[in-house]
Amino acid sequence: MTTAIYTIQPTDGDGLSAAPVATIGADGPSAGCTAMTTVAAGGTTFLYAYDAGAGSTAVFALTASAPYLHPVGAVADLSAHTYDSLTSFVLGNQPYVMAYEREHGHMAFYPIAADGSTGAPYDFYFARNTPTTGFTAVGVYSSAGQIVCTGYDVDTGTVANFVLSVTPTSAAGTPPLLAQNVWFHQWAKGWTNFAFFQLGGSNFFFKINTMKLNVNIDHMQDDPSRGSLEVGSFLQDQLPEALEVTAAAMVPWATGEPRLITYTGSTGVATIRRIHADCQGWSTLTTFEPGPGAAHIRPYRIGDTSFVLVH
Repeated sequence: MTTAIYTIQPTDGDGLSAAPVATIGADGPSAGCTAMTTVAAGGTTFLYAYDAGAGSTAVFALTASAPYLHPVGAVADLSAHTYDSLTSFVLGNQPYVMAYEREHGHMAFYPIAADGSTGAPYDFYFARNTPTTGFTAVGVYSSAGQIVCTGYDVDTGTVANFVLSVTPTSAAGTPPLLAQNVWFHQWAKGWTNFAFFQLGGSNFFFKINTMKLNVNIDHMQDDPSRGSLEVGSFLQDQLPEALEVTAAAMVPWATGEPRLITYTGSTGVATIRRIHADCQGWSTLTTFEPGPGAAHIRPYRIGDTSFVLVH
């Protein structure tokens, strides 16, 4: 079990280079890590590595120079439920980790302190009407000054948007947050490998349907209660390995068009592409080979440098 970190740097013209800078063994995330996310808080970028089997979360500091990753003493208590995924966001200058539990639909929003420690969460779920259960993909992003959470169930095609807002007060020890469902819809089954990004201040997402092959890009409308619109469909001719892709994410970049990274677990090859501004396709910028069998691909940015962590 290893964790490798790569720097992603621009080259002449429109190119990129991916260079390994660190390989971490036992001092990195455990072999049992089932979910991870990065959060910037108090001037530090933290990595949260969650182990569902052990019910524990390890916290690491990520740096732009050696050692690139090291454990810290922050206490991260994500024990309210057994979670399936982690993501992060900032609302009102407060960073949060959102932990999602699929079986019962719990969305737990944990505030992050400057030292990386977690506070008590705001816990939200709907059991009926517009249930929060079953999501296999969850994305959190900002839109028109608010935080939006999109969830999708690969087995049923159910998709929903929830808006998170700040309340004037809250119960003692819990964040002043309120989540509300604003859109509930039915898509086709089989969508996987979601990657959310912004372009021109609006939100989009890349995804692959493996049941009925289709690679597309959707635009989530600025009013999340109106749902999404397809802007690029049947793009699989530009992604020959679509059915073999096991992970997709966006590489954070300072300017310009979004950078998409896809990873194929069977071959161990990662490819970074520049998504065109019209969302009708992409151009390949670079490939690198972190090796087969990686469970997590986590891009992040510190200062002027983008990185990709492969676990």
